[in-house]
Amino acid sequence: MQLVNTIEKISCAVQSGNARQTASLCAQALKENFLPVGIFKEGLVTGIMESKRKFRRNEILDLEFLVAEQAMKAGLEILMPFFEEGGNPPFGTVITGTLEGDIRGTEKNMLSFLMQSMGLKVIDLGNSISYVHFIEAAIKEKAQIIVCSTGLTTFLPQMKALVQAAAKANIRKQTKILLSGGPVTEWFCKSIEADMYAPNLVQAADMAAEYCMQVSRGQ
Repeated sequence: MQLVNTIEKISCAVQSGNARQTASLCAQALKENFLPVGIFKEGLVTGIMESKRKFRRNEILDLEFLVAEQAMKAGLEILMPFFEEGGNPPFGTVITGTLEGDIRGTEKNMLSFLMQSMGLKVIDLGNSISYVHFIEAAIKEKAQIIVCSTGLTTFLPQMKALVQAAAKANIRKQTKILLSGGPVTEWFCKSIEADMYAPNLVQAADMAAEYCMQVSRGQ
């Protein structure tokens, strides 16, 4: 019960934008032997996604959401070493980043850490990246999947351009494209012929890991 309460406190600390408390509670949860991925999913991700829902409903201001993002990042800094020290070799390679013009990479950063914690090699290209660079990186790294998310409808046409560029480069068989984010829908993904759609970042990470595991097993 104490562990559950600690995780709930992490979520609340993120939502209140208290970076110091978020970091302290993450460290406390680790001492209580809670798994880093559990702290991440149930504490940090739950907190920032609730803040995002409040922002979309105009219940909090943009500045309040930015402060919540900073609190989430403070917690991530505590957890990062545990995601990086995994002893097993990665079973798949993922290319991720935000598309050109999209400079807010909060969801992308969380998704990167989550996929890394699951045992994937994550090549994070960063923010505001041309779809051409996604394709180049996928070819260079022999990636099994490209995962791209956005929070704005502005960048949906670039997602379509990414899928088209992958087809033009003839990599669609060996590299699948998974799209996610607030304005992204299953219908949109089907309409542009993306390979996979995830309604949220946790499911996106799960789907990426499941697909790469299938590939590694030759299924």
